[in-house]
Amino acid sequence: MGRPATPSIPRMMLACALAAWVALATTRGFSGMSVWAGVGAGLFVLATFELMRGRRRLHHARARLPPSLPRRQVGRRLEEASPPKRTEPLASRPRLAGSGLPAHAPVSPLPAQRPLPPALTSRIDLPNSAAGKSFARLVPFGDGREVIVRRDGATAHYGLEQGQRLVAIAGHEFLVVRYVALLSPPVLRPGEAPMSPEAARSYKPEYDVLYLPDAEVLIPREPRGFSDAEVGRILAAVSLSPLSPSTGDGGASEAPELAMACLRARSSTSYELKKAIQVVGETSPRGAVPLLRGYLRNTDLTVVEAACSSLARLGAREAIADLLDLLRPEAENERNIDCSGDPFGWHEAPPRASALLALTVMRVVEAEPAVSRLLSDVDSEVQRLARTYFEVLGLKVEG
Repeated sequence: MGRPATPSIPRMMLACALAAWVALATTRGFSGMSVWAGVGAGLFVLATFELMRGRRRLHHARARLPPSLPRRQVGRRLEEASPPKRTEPLASRPRLAGSGLPAHAPVSPLPAQRPLPPALTSRIDLPNSAAGKSFARLVPFGDGREVIVRRDGATAHYGLEQGQRLVAIAGHEFLVVRYVALLSPPVLRPGEAPMSPEAARSYKPEYDVLYLPDAEVLIPREPRGFSDAEVGRILAAVSLSPLSPSTGDGGASEAPELAMACLRARSSTSYELKKAIQVVGETSPRGAVPLLRGYLRNTDLTVVEAACSSLARLGAREAIADLLDLLRPEAENERNIDCSGDPFGWHEAPPRASALLALTVMRVVEAEPAVSRLLSDVDSEVQRLARTYFEVLGLKVEG
């Protein structure tokens, strides 16, 4: 046990001097400016004394360290020499029912799912009240309770994660995550009765989210949601089917025709277009290259990237002129391609990066003059790909 901390003699003397000065100034009728000037001078002397005392203690502490210790490690060694903090054992913390996580453990709102075949598509055989290409409302039991299905390819944030489990569907395991959302109740007006506990529960709804390869299924649980048995019946209605003909399963031979129809329609979502472009690049159906060249002028950056990748896979030499035109920094503005940066500092590479990569894969020597100008591009990723182009093709960089 250490001695209790006591005030030092200089600090006690300075405090007494300040008190005497205030008392004298009050009784003698000094002006307020004089009183505050004296108090300020005293505080300045006290701060100077404390600073000198702290520097002296730091000097003595450094003198006890080995002389060969670098200066940047002094603070670390001083911190290690301090008494250890008392922490609660992990095993004694309360845990959530049905999960292996502590109640206040940091969890990610975007869980990592096990690798799955990218060509699997899902189908849910349940009645619906509204259905579209990227969104559907299912009414499994016809009582007004709904299951939301999202197929837009973007992972949503549903709230605070409470637990995870795996479910088996058609021989594959999929992740189901329990979330709780925190909603803001309306403002209590004067004279209005407080909200009952039952009504307050509706502002903390709980959901189960099933992560399928091409969809997210939102199943309400509390309050007035689906029970465990009803969730089991909903999951039993999910079926999987292959999309790519490379799997060799029945019905997959129609995938190229469906993908070509999707590209011709030009009314699909970005997610559906990217899947169709991927299938076309893998299967090389007749008439695919002109359609893919048209999607180099799409306003969605991810669709343009998918089109460049499929053209490179097909070795479409007739698309070289389009790819060279896409190397111009002005092309993204002329075609209204959205390349805006993320508010947290992360950004997508511009479309000329995808075009440059496609030209490198196809080993297009004619692109050397245009690629040389990209060695000084404002985007570091484009500069790196330009250097890779010269390395892969064995060309000499001028200058």
